[in-house]
Amino acid sequence: MKGSDCMNTKTIALTLAASALLSFGAMGVYADDCTTDYGGTTTCKPTDLFINKQIQDPVSGEYVENVTTPKFSQGNTVVYKLIVTNSSNQVLTGVKVVDNAPDNLEITDAQAPYTNAHEFVKKFEISENKKQITFYLDEMNVGQVKEMYIWMKFVGPYPSEDQFCRDNWATATAVERPNGDRNFARACVTNKVLGTTTLPVAGAEDLLMMAPFALSALGGMALMRKRK
Repeated sequence: MKGSDCMNTKTIALTLAASALLSFGAMGVYADDCTTDYGGTTTCKPTDLFINKQIQDPVSGEYVENVTTPKFSQGNTVVYKLIVTNSSNQVLTGVKVVDNAPDNLEITDAQAPYTNAHEFVKKFEISENKKQITFYLDEMNVGQVKEMYIWMKFVGPYPSEDQFCRDNWATATAVERPNGDRNFARACVTNKVLGTTTLPVAGAEDLLMMAPFALSALGGMALMRKRK
């Protein structure tokens, strides 16, 4: 074989090898495998639409991940805070947040302090049986964070144990992220009689806003008593 032919053969072989390596590398970057429920594999889908569900501590008024000690009692109202984040690099459309009330809880009210781009898109809808609520966001821009609140009330019949806990799940999806994300917050209840909680149903933010007026009112009452 001539020297030139040998060089050409080596060049072609190196080119093919390099192409194969590049193709393998590209597969590793763009076609990662995920395990399915049945043990197989499938192409991973983006999970950059996130939801975090928090619960308001009835004593401190702070929103926390869970209230695992039995600070709630029968008939109390629970306030949940949902935080939805678009961490993708694209605008997400048709975002839905679905929350299903577990046993012993029913939805009494909700608040969606955001504005949809299209006014005709309703912000939320509560089912007739008060067990499900769906929030609607017509679009979420890149890096945008939206918050929403749900009020639920503990109702019977209650378990016979001295205390019990209920996990409340919420799911966020979008047209571009059909798999979405889900998260829960836990509330623990005592079946023993407790005193009233320190916070009004309105929530911690409203309590902070009302605090100066409450202090002024208490001061005025004290002065009236002194004058008597």
